[in-house]
Amino acid sequence: MGIKRLSLCFFGIIFAFVLSACGAGVDVSKLEPGIDDARISNVGVSVKVDSLEKDGDSLNLNLVYQNNTDRDVVYGKEPRLEIQIDGQWYEMNIKDDAAWESIGIVIISNTTSEEQVDLNMYYEDLPSGHYRFLKRIDSFYRAAEFDL
Repeated sequence: MGIKRLSLCFFGIIFAFVLSACGAGVDVSKLEPGIDDARISNVGVSVKVDSLEKDGDSLNLNLVYQNNTDRDVVYGKEPRLEIQIDGQWYEMNIKDDAAWESIGIVIISNTTSEEQVDLNMYYEDLPSGHYRFLKRIDSFYRAAEFDL
């Protein structure tokens, strides 16, 4: 009976340590809250992570957008990355010197579009964790979740 309690306490401590390590290295007091889930929808137009590849100094997030509507839609190049910590989403801070083109990319109705985003161009030292990359299309954000 004593060994069972000791084992349960040991596993409880290990479990608490593992949970506290999620999002380690991120000071949430320096981050803004993420987008409210009510403003996120993948209905009609969806986005998913096709792959995540490390190539030298680049960390390339390859995205695929699917437009399942009967009209063309537009998205821009502005990056928005959020990390989930303790069940809450927080917006990652963009580098001070980050820049992107201010253009619109059209996804024709009932087609797909691909985008490659080098996360290292926009964000400093991303810690391990659960992320979502967001794009605003129409009045909603589209979200693609991934683990790093």
